[in-house]
Amino acid sequence: MIMTYLDMTINRKEDIEIVQDLIRQVHIDAPVFIIEFEDRYEVSFADDYEQWELESAIEQAFPEYEFTEDLGKGRKEIRIEFARQQSSFSTDDWGRPLENPINEKKYLIKKSKEKIVKFSPQVKALFGDSDSYYFINIVSGIDKKSNKTGYLVLDDFKEFDKDKDGGFLRNELYETPMKAFWSGVREIKHIAESDYAEFVKNTKRKGKRR
Repeated sequence: MIMTYLDMTINRKEDIEIVQDLIRQVHIDAPVFIIEFEDRYEVSFADDYEQWELESAIEQAFPEYEFTEDLGKGRKEIRIEFARQQSSFSTDDWGRPLENPINEKKYLIKKSKEKIVKFSPQVKALFGDSDSYYFINIVSGIDKKSNKTGYLVLDDFKEFDKDKDGGFLRNELYETPMKAFWSGVREIKHIAESDYAEFVKNTKRKGKRR
């Protein structure tokens, strides 16, 4: 059995009744501890389920807010902190250690009204006097375990507008198109290094033939 430890900090004390009702609605089969401080409440419990539904329910209860792992720049009010952790000594049902135990903290902050930055799917690489072009194809996706929606990067970087059945890069789901885009850029850099080595090799061959 893999235990997941969940901790929440409720920074607006009037929110505790809402969170308490949501906890009851998802039927957690474990004692849930609520500790009151002068300026906040601390909620904690351990369960053999990660409680993705509770996280989603909290977001739905505060429609003008969203969970994020990255606070970015500037001061932001953190209404609720939500931490989810599994011990690095956890094992699966077969007694094998977990490859990637969960260790994350999310912050419920007001949804950003910042302008969305657009980007070109084409990435140009200069190989000496030659130009090489790569493309980042992004499609919508869903994590079937958690029902979270997000974005996936197709694993073909040589063609633009590739058919979505062409496969995915590591099947990793990204929260925003921009995060998916930068993942694609990192992958293209690795591919371009290999292509450049081949380019240099071919250039040397042509030089010898002259």
